[in-house]
Amino acid sequence: RVFEADAVIVAVSDMRGLYGHYALAPHPFSAALLSRLFDQGISLVDCEFLSFDNHLVDLALGGLCVNEEFMTPVDGLFAIGGSAAKCHGASVLPGNALLFELASALIATRHLPEYLGSHLQIQNAGSSKIFDHAVQVEKRRIVDYLEMTGPEMSFVLSEELSTLMMDCLGPLKENRKILEGRMRIAELKNRFQRITVIDKGTWCNQSLAHARTLEGLIHLADVVAMAALQRNESRGVHQKTELRERDDEHFGKHSKAVKSKEGVIINYE
Repeated sequence: RVFEADAVIVAVSDMRGLYGHYALAPHPFSAALLSRLFDQGISLVDCEFLSFDNHLVDLALGGLCVNEEFMTPVDGLFAIGGSAAKCHGASVLPGNALLFELASALIATRHLPEYLGSHLQIQNAGSSKIFDHAVQVEKRRIVDYLEMTGPEMSFVLSEELSTLMMDCLGPLKENRKILEGRMRIAELKNRFQRITVIDKGTWCNQSLAHARTLEGLIHLADVVAMAALQRNESRGVHQKTELRERDDEHFGKHSKAVKSKEGVIINYE
């Protein structure tokens, strides 16, 4: 019921969990949250840009779309640190990630009192019904997960996902491999519908948490692949072996993944 608050700050890790390096992403389960926010209409910016260090994902530059106050398009929802789209040029210094996290937190918390001061009357008599409905939807999703009793194992699928991401969307990309990756991601989506959640409990259920995370990771993986496929150039930490030059005329701007009724659309701004 956190969204009954006057304002919320989302401060979760980035999408490095896609590549299976959980040691580098303290909270890989945040993928479930990022995926749900994307489903609710918040755009993802520059999700095709990943910084690699010794062929390991060091930093995911993409994140939720925010304004200069680090507020998302959802009124009262701020995103900072790994959850927000990063400030970067054609390239990036991974060591600057902590600076961005601190700066985004300072900026968001500075504007938070101003926002609250001008939005004290945002709730109305009917708002509780909206939140109650959302809670019931999430409870139903949990029940659906617990009732899954197929032959597939979520931990096996997550290993396959991280392998295909490194194979097809690693430090060097090829359009042929990206297309192959999208086909394998589609296969994982289908197989996910046949997983089993071994633990049927509702308290500290790690199997349930992993399943929810995996669904979010698979969803985000396809968005990353779509954005990488459309950016036909090499720029900083996005390198295509068949297109070695930058194309500022067409791609000297940020990518913006938007969820619509027709599916995911990639725009440039």
